[in-house]
Amino acid sequence: MKEKTTISVLLIVTAFLLVLLLCAGSAGYLGYRIYKKTLTENETLNVKDREYRLREKRLDCMAYTLMAAYGLSKWEAHYYSVIFDDFSTQYSTPWEIYPAIIRIETNFRSTLVSSKGAKGLMQIMEETGKQVADEIGMDYVEKETLWNDFCNMIIGCCYLSKFIKEQGLEGGVKTYLGGPGWEKTSAASKVVSQSIGEYRTSVGKEYRMLIYMFRGISAERGCKYNEVHTSAYSDTVQFDVEPFSYITNANKK
Repeated sequence: MKEKTTISVLLIVTAFLLVLLLCAGSAGYLGYRIYKKTLTENETLNVKDREYRLREKRLDCMAYTLMAAYGLSKWEAHYYSVIFDDFSTQYSTPWEIYPAIIRIETNFRSTLVSSKGAKGLMQIMEETGKQVADEIGMDYVEKETLWNDFCNMIIGCCYLSKFIKEQGLEGGVKTYLGGPGWEKTSAASKVVSQSIGEYRTSVGKEYRMLIYMFRGISAERGCKYNEVHTSAYSDTVQFDVEPFSYITNANKK
């Protein structure tokens, strides 16, 4: 009788231990999964935090570049930098091309109107503005929208970025000035051809100046150029290569 009781007790204890082991194993596996999930989330957060910090550094260097180049206020420079950075990342284009265009078009004077009726910072025609606004889903009010600096820049940057993406940097700049049919127009008119040539040269020089300034300011502010000049367009711009092949050294003339 005692032997049976002892065996029963041993069986109960063994079963109890097995249950404990199973529970411990389940808890351990669950704990491992929680650990892995937490580790992955932390890694993701670290990547996002690094991207955020790099973007803040980049925007800071961009703003100081614009302040030094064009005498903009700190607020204006930051405002423009955010817009330029968004478009350069979205379209894989160098951010410097946007302020270069604005500098040549209006020198950041938003109230200018050309002899042909182009308006605002980026000198947009009403017809072009309405077309681009429709494409991107922006509400457009004739004779009003283009006088809004933000809307003017969004429309202008979209218009320019689209051409750069399709035709490259030089082709995009020429199309921005002459329109989609600029090649035929240029071929038919020496005046138009000369105008586009002078325009692209001016934009090219301005663009290259901004590249040099951004590189210098990045170093001055303790940033690594290859980190703050986003990888989205690092292959588009080579610092030691002339961005526009037609620009020659003025000293050689």
